[in-house]
Amino acid sequence: MKLSTRLIIPVLPALLLASTAYAEGSLSGSLLTKDQQKADRIAVALLKDPAVQAARAEGVKKWSTLAAYALPDGKANLEGAANEAEYAALREVAAYSLSQPAVIWVSAPPYSLGATKVPGSRYGGDNPDRIYRSIPVDPAHRYEIHGQRDRAHPSNDDFLFEAVAGLIGHPAAQLKAADVDVAADGTFTVTADSSPSNGKRNHLVLGAGVTDILLRDTLADWSTQVPNELTVKRVDTGAAATRSPEALSKQAATEVGNFFDANIRFLEAVNKAPVNHPIAQIRKPEDGVAGAIAAGARFSLKHDEALVITIAPAAAKYVGFQVTDPWFRSRPYWSTSGSLSSQQVKANSDGSLTYVIADHDPGYYNWLSTVGSHDGLLLIRIEDFDQTKTPDPTKVIREAKVVKLSALAAALPADAAKITPAERATLLHKRHEGYFKRTAL
Repeated sequence: MKLSTRLIIPVLPALLLASTAYAEGSLSGSLLTKDQQKADRIAVALLKDPAVQAARAEGVKKWSTLAAYALPDGKANLEGAANEAEYAALREVAAYSLSQPAVIWVSAPPYSLGATKVPGSRYGGDNPDRIYRSIPVDPAHRYEIHGQRDRAHPSNDDFLFEAVAGLIGHPAAQLKAADVDVAADGTFTVTADSSPSNGKRNHLVLGAGVTDILLRDTLADWSTQVPNELTVKRVDTGAAATRSPEALSKQAATEVGNFFDANIRFLEAVNKAPVNHPIAQIRKPEDGVAGAIAAGARFSLKHDEALVITIAPAAAKYVGFQVTDPWFRSRPYWSTSGSLSSQQVKANSDGSLTYVIADHDPGYYNWLSTVGSHDGLLLIRIEDFDQTKTPDPTKVIREAKVVKLSALAAALPADAAKITPAERATLLHKRHEGYFKRTAL
């Protein structure tokens, strides 16, 4: 009997709820593996652990001292964001209790496994265009990761493996897609252990202190692309270390606290930019996706205002722009235009991209919805360009300005693409269906 799974989504406009199948898309297949379901049930059970609850309460207390809490949208989103930060930690900790290493989907929206409601784990500016997965590892052992790229509609050619020290630690080593040989049938095998690479391809070094492998898979075209199918096995002999319930409880409480603290560092970093004026910079190796360009800032808008941002994509193969709540949690991207990939926008005649950020539809194609919020954060990713030419991050953001919605037309390029309410509804319907194409394999 196939396990029924459902995405838990917010109430949508009546027009979008015309199809029940659309509104209640199924989540099943390679992402919700048996190991994923086991990890989720363990993580859900850990929510009741007194030590975990105490760690969450302490984390919320810390967040309540931050500037974001003084904002109405900060207060309104605090509990929801805290719930997802907590579950993000617990799901990854739960993977350590499985008898064998497993590929676990992380940074996911809320869904249900039969009668079990699984909280969301959106955290730290999670990218809606990206499938994040992790594997718990021990440098004392050797692993093989087997992958299958869809031959007709593969993910972007920039998938990435990172060896990290701690669930949210900096990458100790990276293996980029360019260093992975993929067979004609789309299959590939990556080895991971403590031995040096010495130029060897398809190999990820697990240095001292590494506890996890983080896997990033980008899907800019939601309508066609699907993520790599991934499995892992330990290939050496000897018993794997196991954690007692007491040890798992202790680790869970510790990691919940770590996740709350790490999010404070994320917030501090993005809030260094002036309000409504993102600053672009090249990402360092310790930031992940080394060499890419990222820009972020807090936005603050009144109901009758919009933030207009024009960027030069620097010949990048991938551009992602998203808004988040004040706690750096992505908006409900599966049913709203809270994010836009380079495949979901229309460019200006000179190749630049102009975005309109507002809390309600301004009638232009490249609209990023704040989902009714007036304050939050924005994050731009510009990735996968010719690495022989170092891009100048100071030239990426051409303009960022707040305008009255009544004056929006004058602030946009003359050829900025417009959209009708009916066309928007169709686009959101297509977006929702596309989301389930990539997750319900």
